[in-house]
Amino acid sequence: MNRGILSLAAVVLAGVAFAGCAAPIGAPPLVVLLGSSTPSSLEVKLTVPVSATVVGGSQYASVAWTVTCASADCGSFGAAQTSSGASNTYTAPATPPTGGTVTITATSMNGASVAGANATITITAVAAASSLSGQYAFYLSGYDRFGLFYVAAGSVTLDGMGDVTAGEEDFNDAEEVNPSVDDSLTGTYTVGPDGRGSMVLTATSSGVPDAAVGVGGTQTLSLTVVNNNHALIEEFDSSLSSSGSLDLQTSTSATALAGAYSFYLAGADKSFAYVEGGVVMVDGAGNFTSTSDVDIDDSGAATFGNTVSGSLAGPALDAMGRGVLTYGGNMFAIYVIGPEVFRIVDIDSASFNVVGSAFGQGTGSGSFSAASLSGLYVFNDQGFSSAGISAQLGLVNADGTGNLTSGVIDYNFMGDIPPSPPAPASITAGSYTMASNGYGSATGTVIVNDFIKTYGVYLTDPALNLTDPNNSSGGGSALILELDSASLGSGVLIPQSSTAAFSGNNAFDLHGYGVDLYIDIVGQVSAASPSNVAGSGDANEVFVQQLSAAPLAGSFTADTTNVGRYTGTFDLNNALAPYGMVFYQTNTGLAMHILEDGANVGIGVFEQQQ
Repeated sequence: MNRGILSLAAVVLAGVAFAGCAAPIGAPPLVVLLGSSTPSSLEVKLTVPVSATVVGGSQYASVAWTVTCASADCGSFGAAQTSSGASNTYTAPATPPTGGTVTITATSMNGASVAGANATITITAVAAASSLSGQYAFYLSGYDRFGLFYVAAGSVTLDGMGDVTAGEEDFNDAEEVNPSVDDSLTGTYTVGPDGRGSMVLTATSSGVPDAAVGVGGTQTLSLTVVNNNHALIEEFDSSLSSSGSLDLQTSTSATALAGAYSFYLAGADKSFAYVEGGVVMVDGAGNFTSTSDVDIDDSGAATFGNTVSGSLAGPALDAMGRGVLTYGGNMFAIYVIGPEVFRIVDIDSASFNVVGSAFGQGTGSGSFSAASLSGLYVFNDQGFSSAGISAQLGLVNADGTGNLTSGVIDYNFMGDIPPSPPAPASITAGSYTMASNGYGSATGTVIVNDFIKTYGVYLTDPALNLTDPNNSSGGGSALILELDSASLGSGVLIPQSSTAAFSGNNAFDLHGYGVDLYIDIVGQVSAASPSNVAGSGDANEVFVQQLSAAPLAGSFTADTTNVGRYTGTFDLNNALAPYGMVFYQTNTGLAMHILEDGANVGIGVFEQQQ
């Protein structure tokens, strides 16, 4: 996908002849100049500055802007007319036009007989079906039509032309008596010019459609392509709603799994909510060992420093990168993305349905310390509390010696939000510990909310992008678990390397709970500025309605006290009341957001499309 904006040398139209509307005798020839910022190539929906200068006398100092192409939608300008030299904006159409190009024209307002300066711009798509080609692992977590938790993970082979030629999936829904284990998948997929698309999968067991999966064995996913290696996905069925990720598999070898990994699992068991995480050693022969470095919170009953072990059956993985792992008395399916990343889903009991991920620790393993955390970090967390569904998003400053010197947090515990919105709450009395194997903890008290105090912190390879595992930029830092008696959840801790608000084309997702119960959204937005965010997406309110290609719009204002934090509203479908939303810019490719309007709970991301 071409995101670059190529500079175009100034376009000069000189010596324009005047017919029927002559310039004064002795006036210099009229010249119209298009500024050098005018691009030669532009991605759909993006907005760029343009300008034109009229030379030849003050009476010719106005410019009219037009755009033409071989389609009905050629894009638009911020203003139809500008004064000479003034800045204007051009926004590309949502779909590349027939022939792929548009022509913008700046014309002197002297009259119709005066020709203008032209520039041809190639309009490119964000993505196409060919963007997804190869073998991809996916995972999902969400709720079924009865409000029961379900999880899934699998692998699909995509041919780059819209067909799913092979696949496997493990699907675990608390509604069912038993999980669906190792179903076969085939299907089709589409990708539109803005990266939004869908995937329809047929799940079969022993050649028969598996009625427990999707609707009668047909599973419909909405997706938004971030890049050729990564897409955000949601289940878009009338009976199931969830959010997750689709990522290119670069390895399917069990022997490649070796070394130290930080991991987390989140979901539900028969007691209600469950999270588990820590550090596990893998020996390359399929053996997994955690020695006094696993934390578990089962519905508020937390235990720390547990010892757990297990092994892969085989220990080989199949051609889809799938293996069966017995670990801590439970059976899981794992799907390998690469040597340092694999997804995990429980497959032995419908009353224990959890999903998660493991990330390698890289060369830092065995040499971590408090100094491994130093500087500003954005963190998120979603889970459950005694009040119901919970979400957290914040910013902390670690000093490298075990102290959290400052911090702010936005939270939502089923309408319990910071007392003075849009201002966040403060984190006080913060500290953290870190063992050499990357197993650590953090504590902090949030003013006016006693839920948020205790976290497990598990360091990963700092070169790994925790939300987009094949992306070489945006390196992560740690997985986190909240381990309080009244609140538990899972999330990530990522260094804040950029505070400028996201711009351009971005994939968007939301996993939440609101006045209409469970809701998931996957879509795409373009941001000309924080105050102008717009796009569309698929929203699945599993108890109420499914909205396909619903309009999305947001407007945000920078928090001048907490740099990199933005507050505002985000509207779905131009019909529902706008959600109160806060986002924190993490790096140039990632902003993490939280719903904080008192009526709706949820978190998600804006990921820049590449």
